[in-house]
Amino acid sequence: MKMSEFMTSDSPYMSKETIWGTPVLVTIDRVEGNHDVPIPNSSKTSKKKVMFFEGKKLGLCINAGHRKFLRRLLGGKDTREWKGRHVLLYVEPTATYKGDEVGGIRMAIRTDRGIEWSGSEPRGKGPPAGAQVPRLDAHEQAAAPPPAAEQSRPTGAQVGPPQDEPPPPPDERQPGED
Repeated sequence: MKMSEFMTSDSPYMSKETIWGTPVLVTIDRVEGNHDVPIPNSSKTSKKKVMFFEGKKLGLCINAGHRKFLRRLLGGKDTREWKGRHVLLYVEPTATYKGDEVGGIRMAIRTDRGIEWSGSEPRGKGPPAGAQVPRLDAHEQAAAPPPAAEQSRPTGAQVGPPQDEPPPPPDERQPGED
């Protein structure tokens, strides 16, 4: 399957193109496993875990970086505990796949340590300036394990204004719809 076919609007999965370059605040509904997801440039499929969001039609195939990020911040015992948690989805243009810079969907959450984001690209800058990054509640942060030193993100460059109130409701627009 060609990449252009995989990224069409009839795909049940989000892609960097469905975010429209605009960060999207979402609320996690559930994670399902064993979805047969087409492998780009191949006629084969691969079993993937897919995260679904409240009020959204499209699921997000979560990669190892997404899972590591969510386990570190939201806890890793059971993905059902992630239900109702807010996360910001955005496109990181410097994301790589098999050594090629292709861009990809990343996640961001605000903690007491600053803004944390998924991905490990050295040139990755995190969410765009002014993006409304949701904040973990204090009791949620206490439950999440502290990050390992090599996983910490720089907190000097804060993204968006500090949030002392709950995040706004998730964007009503469906990714992939005009």
